[in-house]
Amino acid sequence: MMVSKHHPVNEIRRIKGDMLLGKRILLGVSASTACYKTVDLARELIKLGAEVKVALTREALKYISPDLFHWATGQEPILELSGETEHVQVAKAFHALLIAPATVNIVAKIANGIADEPLSLIALSAQAYNLKRYIIPSAHIKLLRTPQHKENMDKLTRFGWYQLEPDLERYRFPDPEIVAWWLASTIDRGEDLRGYKFIVTGGATASYIDEIRMITNPSSGKMGFMLGLASTFRGAISEVVLGYTDLERSLPSLRGLAFKRAYTNHEMLKLLREAVSKAISESSLPPVVIMAAAPTDFKAKQLNPQGKLDSEKTVSLTLIPEVKIAKALKEEFKDNIILIGFTAHPQREDLIEIARAKLRARGFDLIFANHARGHSGGESAITFGSQTSELIMVSESGVKELGRHHKLILANLVLDEVREIFLRGRGDRGEEAI
Repeated sequence: MMVSKHHPVNEIRRIKGDMLLGKRILLGVSASTACYKTVDLARELIKLGAEVKVALTREALKYISPDLFHWATGQEPILELSGETEHVQVAKAFHALLIAPATVNIVAKIANGIADEPLSLIALSAQAYNLKRYIIPSAHIKLLRTPQHKENMDKLTRFGWYQLEPDLERYRFPDPEIVAWWLASTIDRGEDLRGYKFIVTGGATASYIDEIRMITNPSSGKMGFMLGLASTFRGAISEVVLGYTDLERSLPSLRGLAFKRAYTNHEMLKLLREAVSKAISESSLPPVVIMAAAPTDFKAKQLNPQGKLDSEKTVSLTLIPEVKIAKALKEEFKDNIILIGFTAHPQREDLIEIARAKLRARGFDLIFANHARGHSGGESAITFGSQTSELIMVSESGVKELGRHHKLILANLVLDEVREIFLRGRGDRGEEAI
């Protein structure tokens, strides 16, 4: 399954990271109008380092040319099987099978063991050899809601297939980048957080100094967003409370993932209290609360009584501390929650001690420190809004550097640490044995 070193696909390999480096993925395509999206999906997987080969149903050839997939992946697509044992060889040659889009017809065939064309036969072989198997159904929304299709999808779940639903709010195939992140998060881990509730914050809050102007910070919300995605991909039920961010167009519609908005510390604390109380009432397992947001630290002692401040005059403000959300949660819910903190600081030499002090003062069970800056600071610091970050884990027992990575990688590393330290032995319900 080697791509010629001269093929132009090598120019894009790993340009978005190496989360799938060394992984061989077979991408199945069935006869849906959404199959044009699979070209972009193949490229997204390659951009994360994967080797990708495509297998098409016979009907899919009416919608899209196999030559396009040959160009996109550098691999000749699989169109037919000879009747020998290629389906077994194919199943042994890959780390994962992803069928996207999967029509109602191909879902029914795989769920009921019908192997009358190459892709369904390969899918059954993949199951026999215990490959990771992923599927994204695609059809008219009313067909997706029929009891026959739902029953078939339930069968695939019992047979060990991972499912990602189409975006039913926008009536479209999921964003190919989101799909690639789904595989990157689960191809080695599976749904190892199933049974847990994660409540995550992200972005910035603000406090007003007059009726229009406010104090805030440049937090982008990307870390909280990635934590919400990764925990959901890995089987958890996740709720993400976002402050001010630039992620409005990026928020996907995924089963098990909810987004809420809070723009002040008090709004965020109110939503978190409600979410934590609900999670505690619904499960004996403690919810994991990850405070990746950057709540504002100060507020004006009093708002300007004349309304908007006069920008032609010098203004003196008295700032007082804002409510500390994490501390308030820990005081209220005590050991009924697992509280994980984040902190950012521009001076690297002080970072660990600042994190350790905040760990104790706010009641965090674990904290991750980030050497970050706004639009000034040392060259080694990472600007807010970047796709990458650098984290150091600080606990009462020691310090561990997670390194500088894409925020999705860091999100999964954070979740790995939380699972290892806090969830192991607590009645973990993930598919992977503990």
